[in-house]
Amino acid sequence: MKQTIGLSDFRDAFIHAGRKENFSYEALELLFNMCEEIDENMELDVIALCCEYYENDLDTVISEYRIDVSDAVTKQWAAGYNQPGYMPDNEAGILDSFDNAKDSIIETIDGFIEGEENEEKIAQFEEAKDWIDQQTGEFSFTVNNWAFWVSKEADLIDEDAKLDIVREYLNDNTYLVSETSTGFVYQAF
Repeated sequence: MKQTIGLSDFRDAFIHAGRKENFSYEALELLFNMCEEIDENMELDVIALCCEYYENDLDTVISEYRIDVSDAVTKQWAAGYNQPGYMPDNEAGILDSFDNAKDSIIETIDGFIEGEENEEKIAQFEEAKDWIDQQTGEFSFTVNNWAFWVSKEADLIDEDAKLDIVREYLNDNTYLVSETSTGFVYQAF
């Protein structure tokens, strides 16, 4: 004997089978619709669905499958200056690469050179610019009573790019049923 069930009965079947924690309310609707599309006369096997499909949030999928999301990460660098012993007059610039941070400091020094008449100070600023060009990581220095620095800031993560990377990974490696407001529903692999 067969019984036709609707979405509510489908969700209740997971509760009665002790599997209500496997999928969110939203994910169960997605699974129900998928099952209906595959075969509306399909026999419901809650345990099989729980073994064959997962719902996980973005970070869990990344961690479980060791997905490389480095393309979604932008390194950020701070570049700034001030007179030692004084608070900076302006905030440090946040830049997307170390080279851009170095260039920012060099441009600042060029501004100091333009307003400077003392040849000795100009020469010291020029030496500092040459020194900056040779740097490959965080640095700070003082020249002519000005302190300059470039430091690593927290990485900026493009969440949309991260989502796209995971979507592509799941689509390439398994069947992505759909996305929920909290993550993905996909076939186990």
